[in-house]
Amino acid sequence: MTSRATTAKSRLKASASPAASASQEAAPARAFANKHRGEVLFRVGDQDYKLCLTMNALVEIEDAFGIPLSKLGSALAQPSMKQLRTILGALVRGGGADLTDEELGASPFDIVAASKAVEEAFIAAQVLKPGAPSNDDGDDEKN
Repeated sequence: MTSRATTAKSRLKASASPAASASQEAAPARAFANKHRGEVLFRVGDQDYKLCLTMNALVEIEDAFGIPLSKLGSALAQPSMKQLRTILGALVRGGGADLTDEELGASPFDIVAASKAVEEAFIAAQVLKPGAPSNDDGDDEKN
C-alpha cells in the first residue's frame, strides 16, 4: 500500500471515530444568506444570523428612531450602541430569528463587523447605494 493510501485511510478512520463525530455534531449549523432576497450573514457569538431589511424591520427601525426612511441615512452613519443594537435586532428578526434586542446585546459580537453588516443589509435591500454619502438630507452647506 502506498503512503498516500495509508494517509487517506488514517484520515477516514479518524473522521469515523466517536470523538470526531461528537465534535462534528456539536458544531453549530452554518446559515446561508440569499443575496437575491437582500440577506446578509452576521455572526453573534458562535451563531450565524441572517440580516434582512423587511418591511417590518424597517417599520421597527423607523419607530425606534422616530424618523422616516428618507431621514435614516445620517442616523445610520454613526449610530449609538443602543441604536446599533436596535437596528441589528430588527434586521435579525427580519432574517427570521426570534431574538430580542436584549438577547442580542448580551451576546459577544464585533462592533465594526456589525456596522458593516448593517450597511451591507441596507445596500442589499437597495435602500442605500454603495459608497453613497450617509447624509441624505440635502442640506449640505459649504462655507
